[in-house]
Amino acid sequence: MGNYLKGKRCTPISDGAVMYLTEKDHFVPDIVCAPEKIQNTGVYGAPDLVAEVLSPTASRNDCGRKMQTYARCGVLEYWIVSPGGRSVEQYFLQDGSLVLHDICQSYTADFLEVMKAEERAALVTEFRCSLFDDLSIRLDDVFYWVK
Repeated sequence: MGNYLKGKRCTPISDGAVMYLTEKDHFVPDIVCAPEKIQNTGVYGAPDLVAEVLSPTASRNDCGRKMQTYARCGVLEYWIVSPGGRSVEQYFLQDGSLVLHDICQSYTADFLEVMKAEERAALVTEFRCSLFDDLSIRLDDVFYWVK
């Protein structure tokens, strides 16, 4: 994603920058896309895109309180990335709520081997970011490090 965004209106931030949405709501998401809201001390205001990588201790918060706060503050697109499930849930802001748009899942070679050909052909292996018409993200690129 970083290579794609070079020279575009969006800069991904994934270095642990603090995102200040409200006076009380401060988060450290895994990826933020908010070019005009970046300052030296963090990100101030709702970014266009937030991605959170689930961990066993944070998944309830990422799927609950954080998602509700992101929606209330106007985050346009939210991804929940599950390394264990090898999946990406993609949510879009609609009428003040983040609504599930799609769930894309990557499968191991062992799992693909036992699937029927028509099942493999029906698999969604990439998804598109709503912010960019030509940005397609392959799940194998996202989960290349997950065994």
